[in-house]
Amino acid sequence: DEEVFVDLQVVTCLARAFQINHDNDNSVSKTAALAIQYALHLDNKIISGDDNHNNISNVMNDEDEREPLTNQQVSVALALAAQIAPWEFLSPIPLVETAASFDLWHGAESICASATKQLQRQQQNANPTTNTGEQEPLSITAVKTLIDASFDARLYRQADTIATKFYNVGGKSRYIKARFQHAQSTIDKVIRKRQLGVIERQAERVDRAVEKVKKNEGISYDEEEDEEFSPDKFDAGEEIRSFALRKTEEAGELDFARRLAEIWKMKDYTYDEERIEAAIAARRKRYLQWSEALPAGNSDVPALISTPNALFKVFELLINNHPSTAVEDEEEGNPSGNVGSSSSSSTDHQSKRRVYGFDAEWAEDHRGAALLQIASTATVVLVDVHALSMTHEGADALRQTVGRLFSCPNSVLVGFHCNQDVQKLRSSPCAQERHWFASGAPSVVDVKTIVSHREPKLRTLGLSRVCEFYLGKPLDKAEQCSMWLARPLSMDQLVYASLDAWVCAAIYEK
Repeated sequence: DEEVFVDLQVVTCLARAFQINHDNDNSVSKTAALAIQYALHLDNKIISGDDNHNNISNVMNDEDEREPLTNQQVSVALALAAQIAPWEFLSPIPLVETAASFDLWHGAESICASATKQLQRQQQNANPTTNTGEQEPLSITAVKTLIDASFDARLYRQADTIATKFYNVGGKSRYIKARFQHAQSTIDKVIRKRQLGVIERQAERVDRAVEKVKKNEGISYDEEEDEEFSPDKFDAGEEIRSFALRKTEEAGELDFARRLAEIWKMKDYTYDEERIEAAIAARRKRYLQWSEALPAGNSDVPALISTPNALFKVFELLINNHPSTAVEDEEEGNPSGNVGSSSSSSTDHQSKRRVYGFDAEWAEDHRGAALLQIASTATVVLVDVHALSMTHEGADALRQTVGRLFSCPNSVLVGFHCNQDVQKLRSSPCAQERHWFASGAPSVVDVKTIVSHREPKLRTLGLSRVCEFYLGKPLDKAEQCSMWLARPLSMDQLVYASLDAWVCAAIYEK
């Protein structure tokens, strides 16, 4: 048969001009779904529907090879999907995931808006065509996927905006989490910039979100709550005020801390060193501490590595001091959690592979990673990615250390919900044309996938609560929204970053 090539951008323009969509032309919707599926390499992610739906067959041969996707291709396909709304034949979820992986957040948002709008029309007609019964509509799952992807990308302001826009379907806990973490991020920034008047407004924004949830305004769907931020268990208003006062005190702005306490009618507030020490002691007792993680005699908090020579030295220590662990791949039928390669079946189940935990930190308004943490259960290395990747010598050092480790078949790099971490490392600016981070990451394993399979009750929990389950204490996440491009990093930031990587290795071994 003769091949026909179609420019989806032209099709999208025509569809908009003539206002063509699923509502007025079902056959166009079906054809558009097939074209979008093909364009985004989503051939196995079509929704078949129930007995009343016309299924779309897979026109691609599994052996066919296509060029890697580009931002332009993805953007055009998303625009066509948002216009045509072919959700009877195509799931919006993989489209949102693809858009997020290309940082096309506006495109992902337009997909969610299109899918939820169609769902609302179906409900108004009292004749929904898909996902009836107890199963959550796919458009709702797509919205939650977008909000969670924003959390993973540390885009707290964006997560707040999206969770607010799609409040009726995104759910209470995501809404509270997004508003709270956006406030944390903002407070940390304004204190460093001495723009202290913003703090009060952030607390008020959190209060309004809590009040809205308490009134149950607009929520149309029940959800599987994120227990960590469940409105019934998490007092966001009190927590954001405690966070703001602690950060203000740490910055030495004691007069402003007292003023905030007066505004918030905290009559008993005084800057009492004994009280502060008692609060610090209580946090140390509640959360996992650095001294409890590392073996005795190796409890010094690692310094930030910003030069090539220092990076080579600490990597040699990381490799030579590794408490080698026999790692067995998951049994057949269980998820391996591998996020860097689709072919892990050839791994020798009895082979010795070294386990390292890893995590990355970045700034919301900065491309790429600011910091990379790599840890065995005996040693932690903190790599200043931002500084090293900006010089030729630093990029070479990163390639010979970090890049080589992530590509090594004899290593297991364990992260937690780590797709975004890998993407940030790969997108970090580099002084050389050839990037120091390899295009593939075959050694990367997402421990969240494994934990969710073995302990389904932990599926909705974050790293802090999973750490509590396996290691006895949760992680203190107060520094999560810190300014990770600030130099020097505070001791609290260094400890937080170190534990995030160490815990991934420790949980995996458990």
